[in-house]
Amino acid sequence: MSVQSSRNHGSSSDRRQLAEAVRRAGALIAPAWPLADMVAVNPLLGVQQLGFEAAVRWGQSALGLRGHLSSAEFRREHQRGRIENADLRAAIRRRIAALNQTPPVQLSGRAVPAIEVLLTDLLHGPELPAQERLPRTSSQWCDRLLGTSLAESADQQVNKWCAAFLGAAQARWRMPGREQGFFAAWRALAGRDPALRRLGLRDALAEVPRQPLDAIGWGLELLELTQPEWVEELSGLLLRSPGFAAHFNWRSAHPELLTHPGDTSDLLALRIVYDVLLLRAEMRRRSHGGPGELRELIAAALDRVGSAEAQLSAGSDPHWRRHRAQQVALALGERELSEQAVEQVTGVLDLLPAVQRPWVWLDAHEWHYRDRLLAQLSRPHPAARRPPDVQAIFCIDPRSEGIRRHLEATRPGAYETFGMAGFFGLAVTVRHLGTDQQTRLLPGPLTPQATVAEQPAQDPGRRTDQALRARLNAQATARAHGAAKGHPAGAFALAEA
Repeated sequence: MSVQSSRNHGSSSDRRQLAEAVRRAGALIAPAWPLADMVAVNPLLGVQQLGFEAAVRWGQSALGLRGHLSSAEFRREHQRGRIENADLRAAIRRRIAALNQTPPVQLSGRAVPAIEVLLTDLLHGPELPAQERLPRTSSQWCDRLLGTSLAESADQQVNKWCAAFLGAAQARWRMPGREQGFFAAWRALAGRDPALRRLGLRDALAEVPRQPLDAIGWGLELLELTQPEWVEELSGLLLRSPGFAAHFNWRSAHPELLTHPGDTSDLLALRIVYDVLLLRAEMRRRSHGGPGELRELIAAALDRVGSAEAQLSAGSDPHWRRHRAQQVALALGERELSEQAVEQVTGVLDLLPAVQRPWVWLDAHEWHYRDRLLAQLSRPHPAARRPPDVQAIFCIDPRSEGIRRHLEATRPGAYETFGMAGFFGLAVTVRHLGTDQQTRLLPGPLTPQATVAEQPAQDPGRRTDQALRARLNAQATARAHGAAKGHPAGAFALAEA
């Protein structure tokens, strides 16, 4: 399909819809600052509006993250005393408000309270089978259904170009055309990339629109995706390179700080071009017609496995529910399982679906630690016998916490440490002597409130000239050394140096 034959994505309404889909796809991924301004960011920042449990479930399906320990790990914590039965009972009551109205279960002539049934399930109930992560992009579905490796091939190409564009500060030979923007620079160079020829995609490059949003719209149309499916596809494409996607997200939010333009739409345009061209070539090679037929294969696969996986992962499979009830009843001492006993136990267990058990464990784990910490803090602290020998201020940072703890333990009472924001509340940039170059000396999310200019303390003229000459000489030496190391002949001439 040529650009001329595809639907026009140049209208203002189409471009607004595409831009909104790109924004929503990118918003799911937390931004990553440049290395010089590195900021620790919660990987679930982009989905914090979902609530903690829903955000963790998204992280599990989209990123393969684990938001909590496994049941086996929680049970080991219980055996170590890090979680007690009282903690679990309290967590169950916090989660199930109507538990007190639930009648006890009759087992072997004795009444077992509902909370003890649920506690036994936490301690001895069967594990849910691991749920397989379903593909999120068209190329991933093709890999799963047809045994290809298209997504990995696209990963290699996209990551290569991202590294070339973003690694200019370290690169000896810098990517040409970066001032035009990431996608434009790639498009100008891609025709000479040997990898594009090896993949058999060089001739198809002429079809690709020149603007990022137009290229994204072109790719979505070739994939025959409806508008409600755009965000799922685009977010899946970004998540194939989560690190680069996170940084391009930051670039989208801070265009004023960029030396060379390039944002999330550039990255998505590049990614969808590779995915679409690889997918189309593979489908034609297999005489499957095109992406339209892939959509039919995906729908059939979802009908076969999607509903079964969803039912089992939620613990609603009737056979698994019965197995769960039988195992809990046996753990409670019931040796002759009647249908009535199994039904009663099942009714109680349905109050706590198996997929929610980890959250009860996590709640109990955290409250156990919280209660004991508060008890320790509430004890009277003995007055210091004498002032400490040393008081030290550290940044409020997890990396500093270990140093503080070990320093204070070296000589208890002799060393006292405090935590404070490492930039001491001064959100400034520094303009270096004799140049317009500025360095941001503040946390990444903040905006500079002032500029501090380097100035010589005495005799400005002579001292400034001396300082500049020394700096220029050091920079020239560093450039010469770097050029020698980076030259093709350097590897041979300096191999034993």
